[in-house]
Amino acid sequence: MSEVTYNLDQLHNLVNFGLRSNMITNPLANQKLPELVNSFYDDLLQKGSPLKNNLYKNMNIKSVADAELIAGANKQNRKEDWLSTYGEDFDIVIDDGFISDVTGSQKFRPYMYDYFRTFDMFSKYSKISLYQPYFTPTNRLSDYAVLNSTGPVGIKFYANKKYSQSICYADHYKDKDVNCVFAIIDIGKNSTINLDEFFENKSGVKLYKILYVVRDNATLKINRKHDYENKDTSCNVIDSKFIQFPGSKVSFEVFGEGSKHNQDILEFDIYDKCDTTVIGNFNLFDNYVNNMLVNINHLRPKSKSIVDVRTIGDDSSHSSFIGKINIIKEAEDTWAHLENKNLMVSKKATMITEPQLDINTKEVVCSHGCTVSNIDKQMLYYLQSRGIGDIESEELLKRCFITT
Repeated sequence: MSEVTYNLDQLHNLVNFGLRSNMITNPLANQKLPELVNSFYDDLLQKGSPLKNNLYKNMNIKSVADAELIAGANKQNRKEDWLSTYGEDFDIVIDDGFISDVTGSQKFRPYMYDYFRTFDMFSKYSKISLYQPYFTPTNRLSDYAVLNSTGPVGIKFYANKKYSQSICYADHYKDKDVNCVFAIIDIGKNSTINLDEFFENKSGVKLYKILYVVRDNATLKINRKHDYENKDTSCNVIDSKFIQFPGSKVSFEVFGEGSKHNQDILEFDIYDKCDTTVIGNFNLFDNYVNNMLVNINHLRPKSKSIVDVRTIGDDSSHSSFIGKINIIKEAEDTWAHLENKNLMVSKKATMITEPQLDINTKEVVCSHGCTVSNIDKQMLYYLQSRGIGDIESEELLKRCFITT
């Protein structure tokens, strides 16, 4: 198959051309997920390139839009060993259309344990069609992660289990095509699951759509870390959707230094008596970019959410944050707090914060605070007067800002 050079702004006109295997060209995808494929494809044709979405107005999106991509390899037929730098250090390795718990294995098939099982679109008993209702078109770049993926993969944790697991979202292909990861993480009732997630950088563009289904009275704790290597050439768009069933708890923490372009988009649909915590810490320097969006939807009564995101911007780095709290009329007795603090170390850095509250009932407690500040010169002078060097004093204040 001949290779074609393109960019993301052109992809909405190319996804059905058969340049590579994807959800549109795969008959099995149309058979197992017909509603999903049709709705996403129709929306893409109607609205055009997601890069025009106003959501990206402050996200320095040009670096993603201008990235040169090369399509042509049939990813679904590739059987090479995992090329990931880090894969062997993790329990589960995931990339576009592949999931494996045996690093380097050429047999990409589900494995069964007493606490979880992995599955993909080809698994006979995956019941993957049941997840269709949780996916709706957004006209965001993650819509490509659904349509242009070679197929969804997932992990199902059984009910009443307690387990810790590490996942590497790896760069398996090492090519110049866009990688599109479409993943499902299903947490069974009354289970307590700790996930360590690591996102390996790809030299190019990688798009993710990850669905987390946290069932009744389950607890999910996620520790997400971004790769520190190859940041100069890596563009990552990670769109995560959380469905919290009644009585469930989610604790999400993310750490990173940005990349050529980085997005962490988190969306929560929260039902009765749930508990949600989002903590973000980012330390940006050089010309790295990091964008974060947290959208909390309180849909039923007596739930609690806390969002606390802190970013340091040095050199010519770029940061943007959008925090949304939506409380519908039926979500009485909700407690919600949104906080975003930004420390601008350099005058050349760009830091944008945008809180949005939509509250439709009086029976709530809701608060927010978003700030952009500079290093306190008096505090810096105090440390230096105690014999601490200039650089060490600044680094100490940075650490205090992130951790307190």
